[in-house]
Amino acid sequence: MAFFTLPSFWILSLVASISYLGYIAIYRRYFHPLSHIPGPFLWASEKDSSSTYSRISTLFTASPVVRIAPDQVHLNDPANYEKVYNVGSKYTKDPAFYGALEGSVKIPIILTVKSNEEHRVRRGALNPFFSRRSVLDLEQIIWSKTRKLCGMMRSSLDADGVFDIHHAIRAFSVDIITEYAYARCWNQMDMSDFGADYQEAIRGVQMFLPFFHLLPSLGDVFALVPDWLIVRVFPKFQMWLDSNDLIRKAVTEVRREISQGIKPARRTIFHELIDTPVTNPAEPDADGRKHHQTLSDEFVFADAINVTGAGAETTGSTANRAIFEVLSSPSILRTLQAELAQAFPDAEAMSLTALEKLPYLTGVIKEALRLNPGLPGHLPRVVPAPGAAFNGIALPPGTVVSMSAWLMHHDRAAFPDPEIFDPTRWIHADDDEHAAAKIIRARERCLVPFGRGSRNCLGQNLAMCELYATVAGVFRCFDDIEVHPGFGREDLRMVELLLGYHPRKARRFRVVRKGGVSQPTMAGHDLKVAHRRISDEMLRTIYASDQEMYPAPLSFDRLRSWVDACPDLCICFETQGSTEESGSSDTPTPVGVVIVLPLLQAHWEDVLVGKVKEIEIDPATMFPNGTAKDHEEVVGLHVFHIERFLAFRDLSPTRPFVEFALHEVARRVAGMMTTWRVAGFSALTATPAGKRAFEREGFTATGYRETFTEESVDDVGDGAETVALKEVAMSCVYDGENTSQPLTHLDMVENDSRKVIATSEMAVKYCTAA
Repeated sequence: MAFFTLPSFWILSLVASISYLGYIAIYRRYFHPLSHIPGPFLWASEKDSSSTYSRISTLFTASPVVRIAPDQVHLNDPANYEKVYNVGSKYTKDPAFYGALEGSVKIPIILTVKSNEEHRVRRGALNPFFSRRSVLDLEQIIWSKTRKLCGMMRSSLDADGVFDIHHAIRAFSVDIITEYAYARCWNQMDMSDFGADYQEAIRGVQMFLPFFHLLPSLGDVFALVPDWLIVRVFPKFQMWLDSNDLIRKAVTEVRREISQGIKPARRTIFHELIDTPVTNPAEPDADGRKHHQTLSDEFVFADAINVTGAGAETTGSTANRAIFEVLSSPSILRTLQAELAQAFPDAEAMSLTALEKLPYLTGVIKEALRLNPGLPGHLPRVVPAPGAAFNGIALPPGTVVSMSAWLMHHDRAAFPDPEIFDPTRWIHADDDEHAAAKIIRARERCLVPFGRGSRNCLGQNLAMCELYATVAGVFRCFDDIEVHPGFGREDLRMVELLLGYHPRKARRFRVVRKGGVSQPTMAGHDLKVAHRRISDEMLRTIYASDQEMYPAPLSFDRLRSWVDACPDLCICFETQGSTEESGSSDTPTPVGVVIVLPLLQAHWEDVLVGKVKEIEIDPATMFPNGTAKDHEEVVGLHVFHIERFLAFRDLSPTRPFVEFALHEVARRVAGMMTTWRVAGFSALTATPAGKRAFEREGFTATGYRETFTEESVDDVGDGAETVALKEVAMSCVYDGENTSQPLTHLDMVENDSRKVIATSEMAVKYCTAA
C-alpha cells in the first residue's frame, strides 16, 4: 500500500519549504547575534535586501547603526569612517560582495583582493605610477585632451548649436586613461557618438553584479557564454569586447618586449603589473610556505580593465555635475569665470598646480564630488576578531559593516542644506578665519568620494587633475553656453549601482549656445537642415521630377529603401518664408534633399569594371552594426541624389546653397564614420537646369572644376546632354581632427543607356591603393 501519492509528496515538500523559510526568518529576526540592531524585518531576513543609500537614509532617525541584511549593518556616524577605512585597517573586504565584482573570471583584481597583505604588495607596485608626481610629469596628456575637447565642443556648437557633453566627457576620460596608463590612446573622442556603446556596456556589466551576488555560481555559467551570443543579445557589448581584445594584445606585446629586453619609451601600467610580485596562497611550497610569483596575463588583463572602466564613468559623471551646476547658477558662473580670467588672462597658460590654488574652482570641484561621488554606495568590510563596537552597539567578529559616501556627503551637521550646490562651503570666511577653517576641516573629514585609507581609489590623483582641467578648460573658453532646454537636475539623480550612474531613462546632458538650440543658416537666407524622416510625399515629388530630368532604371521603392537604410545621411533642406502655395510666412519650404549612398572599397571596384550597377547595391549591407572592426577599412560615399530642380529654382543665389549643402554632407559623413576612414565622396551633380542657374548667378566654383565641355558631352553618347552637362563635386579625406581637404575632383562619368554613374577619381585611387 502506498503511503504517499504524488500530489501529497508535493504538498509535503511545499509545507517543508515554507516551514524552513519561516524558521530562517524567525531566527534571523529574533535570535540572530544581530537581532538587537534595528532595521526592517525583511532586510534582516533576506540575503540580499537591495538596500540602497537612498532607502537607508530614511532609517537613521532612531539609530546611527542599522541592520540592512542578516549579517550586515550600516553605519552613519562620520566618526566611524576612520575606524573602518583607515590606513592599516584590519577590516577586510566582504568576500560575498567583492567576489561578485570579479564576475565570471573569478580573478581578484586590486579592487576586490580580500587579503590586506596581498593588496599591500599589489597596490604598492602601482602607487608610484598613479602618484601625484607621476601625474604631473605627464600633465601634457591631460591638457592636449582638454584642448581637443574644447575644440570639438566649439566646432559642434558652431555647426549645430548643441554639444553632447554627457558622452564627450566620458570619452575624454577614456582617452586620458588609456594614453596615460597604456600609452595607447583609444581615441573615443574621435567617434561620432563618443564611444556611447562602450559606456553603456560598462553600465550593463554592473547591472549583472546583484545577480552574481545572489547566485555566485551564475558567474561560472556566464563564463561559458560565447562572445558572439553576448553580442547577439546585447549588441552594445561589441565595443566592450573589442576594447578587451586591445588590452589582451597589449599585455601580450609588453610581456614579449620584457622577455626580449626591449626598453620601452615610457613604462605603462602593463609593465608595472607584470613586474608585480604576488603571493598566491593556493600554491604553497612543500614546507607549507606561500609561493611567490608574478601576476599572470589574466590578472594583468583584469586589473587593466578595472582601471579603464571605473575611471571613465566616475570622473565623467562628476565633471558633468560640475558643469551643469555652474551653468544652472548665474552667480556661480560669473564668480568662477572671473576667478579664471583673473588668474589666467591667457587661457593657454593654465597649469594643474596653479588651478589647484584657486579657492572658488576648488570649491566647485569639491561640491561636484560631494553631490556626485564616483562610488556613492556602501563599501562592506568584515569586522575582525575579537569584534567591535560602534556607537555603543557591540558587533561580533565576522559581521559585515558598511558606510556610504552618499550618506556622508549629505550629513546635515557637516553640510547644512546638503542638496544645495554651494562652492563657498569650502572657502574661509573673512570675519573668522580660524572658526571657518575648523568647520572646513570637519567637512573635509566627511568628504570621501574616493574612499579613504590604504584601499582608497587608485586613480584619485589622475581623476582630480582631470576634473580641474575639464572644468577650468570649459569655463575659461566658453562664456556663451547654457544647459539644453528640458534637461534638469532630476536627470542627474544618482541610482543604486556600484558607480555613480544616473537613471537609465534620464535625458543626456547637452549644452547649447545661449538663446536656444540654433540651426545652421546660410548667409542671406533662413535655411535650415531638417532632422526628420523624408516623407513619401516629398520623396515622390523628388522622384518624379528627377526621373523627368535624369532618367534611370530606379524604382521608387529602391529609392525609399536607400533613404530608410541611411537616415542620418539623408538630409532635407528647408527655408522659412512665404510661398504662393501656403501664403504663410511660417511654412517651411523644402528646397533640396541629399541622399547619400555609401560605397565600400569592393563596391567601387565592381562599379568601375561594370560588374554591378549603383542601383543593385543595397546600402543596408554597407552600414550594418558591428561590421567596422577594422579601423583602417575604407569607405567611399557617392551622393546619389540632390533635388536640383527645387534647389536651383526656389533659392537664390545658388552658390551659398551649394556650399552649405556640401558642408552639411561633409559634416554628416564625418559624424557617421565612427571607425571607418573616409576616402572620399562625390557630392553633387547638376542638371541642365542647374547649369543655367549657375550661369545666372555667376557661380565660380572655387576648388571645383567642370568635368564636361560641350565637346566631351558629344563624345559620351546619345542623350547625355539631357543627363548631365556639368559636375560639381568635392572629394574629401578626413584627418584626425575631422577636417576636410579639397582634392582632385570628378574626372570621369560613365554613360550606359542614359544612366550616369559619377565616381571620384581620387576616391577610387584612395580605395584601390588601400
